[in-house]
Amino acid sequence: MFLATLAIAVACVLATSLAPLYSARVPLRRSVVWGSSLVLAAVGILCCCAGAPSGTVPFRGLLSLAAFPLFLAGSLLLLADEGDDPGGGDGDGDEGPWWWPEFEAGFRRYAARPRQPIAGR
Repeated sequence: MFLATLAIAVACVLATSLAPLYSARVPLRRSVVWGSSLVLAAVGILCCCAGAPSGTVPFRGLLSLAAFPLFLAGSLLLLADEGDDPGGGDGDGDEGPWWWPEFEAGFRRYAARPRQPIAGR
C-alpha cells in the first residue's frame, strides 16, 4: 500500500507542479470556491492521517491516497481559465487603459524631462 500511495503522490505532485503549463488546455472553468475547498480538504485529510495515533484511523492509507488526487483537482480548478465569467478577467483581452495615447504621451513627457540631482545626500 505504501508503494501505491507513494507512486500516486509523486504523480499528482508532478502533475500539480506542471499544471501552469497545461492548465489553459484543460477544459475546466475556474472555480475558486471548489478549488480551495478541494485543496483544503486534501490538506486536512493529510494532516489528520499524519497526526493521528497509529490504529485510530482505520483507512489511513486509502485516505492518504485519496488526498493527492483531491489536491490535483483543486489546483486545476484554481488555475483553470476564467471562461465566459462576466465578472472576472479584463474583458475580451483588449489592452488596458494604461496604453491609452494620452497616458503614453504624458509618460513620455515625464520620462524626457530633465532631472536635477538632490544636493543634500
